[in-house]
Amino acid sequence: MITFLYKNLLDTVTKVTESATVSQYGTAFIYDGDLNSVYRGTAGNGTSTILFDFGSAVYMDSICCISNLTTSGTMVLRAGTISTVGDQVFGIPIDGLGTSHKFFGNFGYQYWRIDLFGQTEILKHQLNEAFLGKRLSISEMPSYPLYNSVEEDTVELTSERGQRWSYFNYERENWVFNFEGVNNTTEASLYNMYRFCRKNTQPFWMNLDPENNPNNMRYVRFRDNSFLSSEETKNIFDVTLEVESEI
Repeated sequence: MITFLYKNLLDTVTKVTESATVSQYGTAFIYDGDLNSVYRGTAGNGTSTILFDFGSAVYMDSICCISNLTTSGTMVLRAGTISTVGDQVFGIPIDGLGTSHKFFGNFGYQYWRIDLFGQTEILKHQLNEAFLGKRLSISEMPSYPLYNSVEEDTVELTSERGQRWSYFNYERENWVFNFEGVNNTTEASLYNMYRFCRKNTQPFWMNLDPENNPNNMRYVRFRDNSFLSSEETKNIFDVTLEVESEI
């Protein structure tokens, strides 16, 4: 069951309060859609907390983030009706690969808090990007085989003496999903996701096989003009969409 995390409710947060932060690495960088910008706390081997106040209760069922915690670290999501966030506690597995996530039941609270604890190599807790919101799971699987490719870019340089060398610039992975014969509910869900992401403007998360490969979370965006839908019979659609990994 392919799972998409695209509607990030952190975009609607009213107030963010952190226990400590380095001034040039503020909490706004957690949900700015840029993997190269980061939030960085001052704690190296203690607890960094980030409290999100949404003004009123909002319903969540998923969290995903990129951190610099190793498997010796701990990350916890807390939620509550008051700022002490004592109603719900969800431990977030640290896989040691940088990206961590947790799927849970649908809960509505005004206050949500992320706690990071553990030693890091740079002696500062860091979050590159985070999602806190609701997931979209598509039960219909795309046609087999799934088209997948890797695009590489290298730069060729020549010195004044004629010496030539090249260096690796970036690698981008691409996926093409062909959903054949899906109902109008699935077609509408996929289109609403495409529209919400402003076509190819806003990155989002996906997992192609959460049950068998739960740690394979990808930070992706739609390719330009990549959503195609045709109604084959009444309320039955063929849908094609393309996504690419975010560099």
